[in-house]
Amino acid sequence: MRTLSIAALLGISVCLLSACGGGDITSAGGNGADPLPPVDPLNGLDPVVGVTGYALSTNGAAAVSELITYRMPGVNGGVVEAKAAVLLPSGPAPVGGFPVIAWGHGTTGVADSCAPSVTGDLAGYASYLDQYLQNGFAVIAPDYEGLGSDGVHPYLHLASAGRSITYAVSAAVRQYGDLSSRYAVIGHSQGGHAALGAGRYAGEIDTIELVGVAAIAPASNIAAQAVKMSAVIADDSRSTADRVDTATKQLLYSALILNTIAVVDSSFDIASVYGSNGGELRASVDTQCISAILQDLLPTVTGSVLISNSIDSIISTDVIDVPQVARFLESNEPGSTRINVPVLLVQGLIDETVFPESTTMLSNSLIQLSTDSTLVEYPTGSHASVVNQSAAAVLNFIAALF
Repeated sequence: MRTLSIAALLGISVCLLSACGGGDITSAGGNGADPLPPVDPLNGLDPVVGVTGYALSTNGAAAVSELITYRMPGVNGGVVEAKAAVLLPSGPAPVGGFPVIAWGHGTTGVADSCAPSVTGDLAGYASYLDQYLQNGFAVIAPDYEGLGSDGVHPYLHLASAGRSITYAVSAAVRQYGDLSSRYAVIGHSQGGHAALGAGRYAGEIDTIELVGVAAIAPASNIAAQAVKMSAVIADDSRSTADRVDTATKQLLYSALILNTIAVVDSSFDIASVYGSNGGELRASVDTQCISAILQDLLPTVTGSVLISNSIDSIISTDVIDVPQVARFLESNEPGSTRINVPVLLVQGLIDETVFPESTTMLSNSLIQLSTDSTLVEYPTGSHASVVNQSAAAVLNFIAALF
């Protein structure tokens, strides 16, 4: 594993990209791996469906903010529509257009009301993205397939997530003449998984060029994380609060993943993996966002943990051994294929949602596949705080790619 110090990353200079030249990529070639067969996945349809206004709730750095509806290959075949916010910086575009940042958001839920474009601050990430606009980048922030649009959102489905990003970029570049065809992808948590998916599937589209990927606390190695979480829940030497917090997180992410498997695998009987107390959780996933789901879970989870030291009455801890679940997790692991552009992994060492061990395993897997991958760790970084703690380092990494 290659780990770069924070100081080394911060030593890379950041310039205002509206005044800087472009240049060729010298650190990696190509656009990714596993492209589609050489056919048109959109069946000749225009990738752009339409553009509407998008009002940000705060006075940020975006000179233009709009919502683009675009077409992409659907998770179950055919062509589907999805949405993405497009934010443009102020000032004239440089020669070749504004370099593009594609942003992958963290988990919000799978109900349409959980789409970042429904909010005025992109699910809380708008202020973070201002730094890119201030440095001359355009930002494209997709909701993901099925989130805020027709269909069911396939949570942590690698191809769907990656294509939600790459086809959003392709459509935006077609629609906005001031955008460069060169782009980088940044994502947090679920969005880190999506960013790595974009790195894997970017080669499907030859009209845009991926230059690099930054994944902040990316979801990966889910099965290993589930085993560790189950051990925490069963450990009655830990505080009740710690065990209940772990249990609610495991149940939330399990329910979201199970919802996806039921959509993409017709052989999967989702009812069979829920226990006698799991009906409310299963129903809430389709209609509520994560904060409401977690709040509603607390009474049931607290009782289950105190009585039995387990969550089996809600969702069995053995669910990761169900063949369809095991197959889904393995096939959607982001570190299983080489990514042909530089990758920066960022991880907080006190993160209790994405465990540091999972990102270390991911880093090792990418390096073994000859991906140009670097891991930067933050000793005091939690799952949320590491986003801002790493902001300067990620910006410098991205700026160097252009």
